[in-house]
Order: sequence, then C-alpha cells, then structure tokens
Amino acid sequence: MFCFNRIPFSVNTGVAQLVEHWSPKPGVGSSSLSSRAIKVLSMLTYVKESWEELKNNVTWLSREQASNLMVVVAVFSILFALTTWGIDMFFSDAITGKLVDGSYYSALLDSGFWGVLRIVWYVLLVLAIAVGVNSFFVKKK
Repeated sequence: MFCFNRIPFSVNTGVAQLVEHWSPKPGVGSSSLSSRAIKVLSMLTYVKESWEELKNNVTWLSREQASNLMVVVAVFSILFALTTWGIDMFFSDAITGKLVDGSYYSALLDSGFWGVLRIVWYVLLVLAIAVGVNSFFVKKK
C-alpha cells in the first residue's frame, strides 16, 4: 500500500516491472500498465470523488454570513496587527533606553495626539505586564 499525502493507493507491481525498474536502462518503459499510471488513475479518482462530496455533502455558508464573518476577521486582524506593532515599539524604546529618558516623554507630549496615545499605550502595556507577572507569582487560594 503506497500513501501519497495520506491518500492510499494500491500499487500492484509484477516481478517483470521491478526488474525493468531496476535495470540499468533508465529510459526504458514497461509494456504493461506501470505503477505510475495506476497512481495517477487512483489520484484522479480520489480528486473526482472529493469534488463530488464538496458539491453534494458539504453545507456552505450563505453569502451574507460569509461577508459578515469576513468583516469580523478583518477587524480582528487589524487590531492584532496594531497591538503587535505597539508592543514592538514599546520593546524597541525599552531596548534603546528611551523609556527611562524624561525628555522623551516631553517630546511625545509636545507631538500632539499621537504622542499622548503612545504614552497611554505604554502605560496600559506596563499595567498588563504587571498584572500578568503578578498572576504568575501569586498563588491562588
């Protein structure tokens, strides 16, 4: 039994085919149906049966449900990307030493809304890290 991507194919190879396969003549094919042809036919049958099952036995979402779920996935993907970006900025500033520099915060406050938003993000992130560390070390009763 031969498996191709977890798809079972039975390959019945005769002794003559094995000898031909192992012979030093690489370009010579066999006169009977080769094992490669049997594999291709089995794979085509598998694909055809899979397509029929997808058409007849699978319940698909309606277009409205699919579009609603697509919007939810897009929104959460954007939120996750922004969160990852914010965490990256925080650790970048922590590694370069900007977080301990008082003039850095003054510059952020002077830069307007986005600077204030960055400071608020840093405060929320530090609080989240503190809560996570606290919950890790404090034993629950």
